[in-house]
Amino acid sequence: MRDTFIKTFSKMLKKNKKLMLVTADLGFGVLDNFVKKYPNNFINVGVAEQNMIGIATGLSKKGFNVFVYSLGNFPTLRCLEQIRNDAAYHGANIKIVNVGGGFSYGQLGFSHHATEDLSIMRAIPDVNIISPFDEAETEQATKFMAMKKGLFYFRLDKKRKVSDNITSAIRLKKNKFIFGKMSLLIDGKDTIIFSIGGIVNDLFQVCKKLNDDNIYPSLVSCHTLKPLDSIAIKRLCNDNSKIFVVEENSKIGGLASGIADVCMNSSIKPKVFQSYGIENKFIKEVGDREHLLKISKIDPSSLYKKIRNSIK
Repeated sequence: MRDTFIKTFSKMLKKNKKLMLVTADLGFGVLDNFVKKYPNNFINVGVAEQNMIGIATGLSKKGFNVFVYSLGNFPTLRCLEQIRNDAAYHGANIKIVNVGGGFSYGQLGFSHHATEDLSIMRAIPDVNIISPFDEAETEQATKFMAMKKGLFYFRLDKKRKVSDNITSAIRLKKNKFIFGKMSLLIDGKDTIIFSIGGIVNDLFQVCKKLNDDNIYPSLVSCHTLKPLDSIAIKRLCNDNSKIFVVEENSKIGGLASGIADVCMNSSIKPKVFQSYGIENKFIKEVGDREHLLKISKIDPSSLYKKIRNSIK
């Protein structure tokens, strides 16, 4: 996803010289070619994420569409005050790109986990949130933001393998990225799984195993967390009596909270509503993404058992 973002951003810069990429001591190797080609559209502020948001806000007020680039919780929690007071309050034209969502950098420990960011950023006024699940959604979302004014949080996962169960034709044509609209990836019956970001890929495996048990869930990529597609949520939750939400984020305040709000405010009461995410506790172990998902019990095997048992 990271490489897709850089490649797509570079193409868009050829058409629009008002695009700017600002990073905080990040991207060596990944950004080398970009810096050589577009030195006047790149700033490395050093280890100073708070200053990065301030500089980006100033550049946006001079007419630039600024993409700030960092990883883990550094582009959000470290500079939350600047995002709220400088960027959001003043209507800055900034795209905050996180190339290490969830447990992407789990080997570096808790300081590099981005596991509350969706919840926290969702609570700030005038912040739009996009979290794609594959390269196709990443490319299309990058193109959209390069043409769109406003403050966006763009959460990407590191080194996610795209599921072999969905073809490029389906990803690019049937489910073309539309900001603010969900993408139906699998059309099932009676049961629906809403999810967001790279963990969507794991759910193809979960759905396949559920099919073996004669359970045929629909699978939806909620790539736009804010604004949430309330119209689709109402329609899908009315058509399905068993609702499951999976996210590589805190269970508090993220996708599940948003979908539950829509259902309750619309008097939709499904027979089953279960949310699976990171519990309200710190993950103190160090390990790769797959290990930390297993500890958090949101790995494919755990999700399959939980959903199957809830339905049975």
